[in-house]
Amino acid sequence: MRLRRRQAAGHPGYADKSATICQSVIEALADKPEALVAGYMAQHGEPDLAAFQGSWPAAQYLLPRVTDEAEAEMDFASIAGGLESGPFDVSQPLSTAASAIPNIILVPLLAFDAQGGRLGQGGGYYDRALAKARSHGPILAIGVAFAFQKVDAVPTEPHDAALDAVVTEHGLVYLPN
Repeated sequence: MRLRRRQAAGHPGYADKSATICQSVIEALADKPEALVAGYMAQHGEPDLAAFQGSWPAAQYLLPRVTDEAEAEMDFASIAGGLESGPFDVSQPLSTAASAIPNIILVPLLAFDAQGGRLGQGGGYYDRALAKARSHGPILAIGVAFAFQKVDAVPTEPHDAALDAVVTEHGLVYLPN
């Protein structure tokens, strides 16, 4: 239901809500100008981060890149060298771009709860990528969603990576996980 609602082409206020989300991210990261920030290319009605991407230095803006589709693994790399088509017809950094560990990861999702639970697409790509990034030190995982995607509780398993914060069109909220 939430996926269908999110996917609805041109759902009411999509562009305005995406712009508001981007502004909240810009304000939240204003005191972190040196951070490597990983975003995503919006698909299936996910909030569009283009306005944020355009405000962040290209060399410091990373996108996910599938490195092993069979194992559902991805890394992050700078967009500065350009993009190529990856699995699922999603643009990703060039295969020749060096991978990088972000300080902040903007995470797409289908649903989230107030405890930091996140329901993704089901492949586990972000759970693995967040675990790998966190093994190198602290990172800030910010779920990016529309407010209607909030639920009372997301079913979680031990391998699920929790969010530290969520940003919607109502602003950024840090979570108590």
